[in-house]
Amino acid sequence: MRGISAEAVLLCIAYGGSLAALVLVPNDRRRESQAVFLFFGLVTWVLGLAAVEAGWLTYPVREFQSATQTSFVFEFLAFPVVSIYFNLYFPQGRSPWIQAGYGGAFAAAITVPEFFIEKYTQLIEYHGWTWYWTFVSVMLTLWVSRLFYVWFFRVNGKA
Repeated sequence: MRGISAEAVLLCIAYGGSLAALVLVPNDRRRESQAVFLFFGLVTWVLGLAAVEAGWLTYPVREFQSATQTSFVFEFLAFPVVSIYFNLYFPQGRSPWIQAGYGGAFAAAITVPEFFIEKYTQLIEYHGWTWYWTFVSVMLTLWVSRLFYVWFFRVNGKA
């Protein structure tokens, strides 16, 4: 009998962690989290699909093999959940250096695990893509979500 693959374990962890993080969103911030989640899901859907269609990366092991070439858990659940926390706890009113460090920490928190996942599993394969493109694209998409958040909720101050 064959054991459970590392890919299956990681997918379960991603689903479980993402769902737990959604449950832990404070009740008074649910409206904000829902708007960010939906907006960010749109952004990651378009950009993730573009990266796959361009041949820059593939997801050999994924949840819905015949429905999409992207990773459902990453594009539509885990990454949007990260964006929720990025926006809900953004250091508004702090120095631009603190804000940039905050964004860099979130981008690194996505990039570092993805680097090892790409290296040791079949969940993602880079083809003309590298870890630094992940870092830059994550950073940019998080800042786009921040601009949306500031605009949509009319947050005072700069993004």
